Parts: sequence; structure tokens; C-alpha cells
Amino acid sequence: MQSVQHAIDVRADAYLCLGDVSDPDNGGVTLQAIALAVEVAVRLRTRGIMSIFVAGNHDATEDGTGVTVLSPLAALGDPLVHVAERPRLVRVAGAAILCLPYAAASCPYDPDMQARVLLANVSAATPVVVASHLTVLPGVSFGDEADMPRGRELLFPIGATNRAVLRLQGHWHRRQTVDVGSGAPVEIPGSLARLVHGEESNEPRFLDVEVGGSATNVDRPHDEPPGSHDGDEPSRPAVRRA
Repeated sequence: MQSVQHAIDVRADAYLCLGDVSDPDNGGVTLQAIALAVEVAVRLRTRGIMSIFVAGNHDATEDGTGVTVLSPLAALGDPLVHVAERPRLVRVAGAAILCLPYAAASCPYDPDMQARVLLANVSAATPVVVASHLTVLPGVSFGDEADMPRGRELLFPIGATNRAVLRLQGHWHRRQTVDVGSGAPVEIPGSLARLVHGEESNEPRFLDVEVGGSATNVDRPHDEPPGSHDGDEPSRPAVRRA
């Protein structure tokens, strides 16, 4: 809960979870992960902080329903708790958060087209932040997430999101910044915990991001100590408006 407490301490406008809370077929582990996600959302909500959860490939079901591990959060019906199981925009503190979740094969969408459609109605003066959990990004460095594949390939829409002042991407476990050749680089927070033995060199962390106008500042104020979380840990940046 270090990332949650940090969001509260800095009075963040929003807290983003970039997906992979848990595989849906992990039995009791899945239920524990859902309970933790609900606890996070409720704790932030009581402090007036919006939470935004973007579905990842490990959250999705492939039974044709479109349901994900995050669906119980959507059922809360709270205006400060947002779940992106389909592409959507979330407005917070004068910024627009473009959410591009992973989608099961039964609920496909074109990330490039949806990004262009959703951003067409966002004024040029509005800062745009991309919160994505797609599975293909040119230039990314792979780690042990390759040993736990799930789902299909969905390409991050570089051209369609060039106007964004900040592009955030989940899925990959190691913290990295990817220069995609145009526009803002793609910031990958990485996992909050080391998930497998091969990740002993990873430095679990979260991002504290200030978004203002045409510039952003991304820093990593605290590292989560190894073993501080159980289960499949998502990537979580706290977002503040400068």
C-alpha cells in the first residue's frame, strides 16, 4: 500500500493502475487480488482521489462475456472509481486520460482508430495522458513477462497518441523509458513487486507524475521493498496536475 499512501500524502488528483491485477482463474488468489483492488479504490475515494483501473491481458477472460477481474470495481458505481475494460476517456483536473486496455479476442478493437476517435473531441489546450495496457511496443526491452504469456498481440498506437504530454504503458515488468521516435516517450513504471525468481535485478517502483500544459515531470520517489505485496502486481502511477 506504499503507492496508495504516497498518493494520499501528495494529494494526487488521480491514481492509475495499468493492469494485470490477477489472472481470473487463480481461485483464491484472484479473490484476494480483487479484494485488494476494492480496498485501494475505497481508501482513495474516502480521501477524494480518483482511481482509474485499466484492464490488462492477465485480467481478461476469454469466455465471450467481456468480463475482467476489474468488473467488480465497475459495479461500485462510484464517480471517483473508473474502470477501463474498453477504450475510454476519463477527465480529471483539466486533463484527459485516454485509457487503452487489453481486450479479449471476443471483444476486439483497433487501438489506433479508437485513440483517434476519442481524442478528436479533446481540445488542443487540454493535456492528454495515455494509460495503456497493450502488448506490442517497438523498442521495448523484454524481461520475464515473456515467460508468462497470455492473450494476443495489440500494437500501441504511436502516431495516434503523438499529442499526448505523457504516455504510460503497463504489461512490462521492468521500469523503462522507450523512445518511440516521435512525441513523448512511453514511460513504463514496471511492477510493484518481483514476480518470478528471474526478476531479482528488477527494482519495483511506482511513478509520481506531475502533468501541466505541454510538459511533464516523471520521477520515482520511492521503491517498493521486495515482498511487500502478494500475487500478480500491477503498475501504478500517481498523477498530479501541476
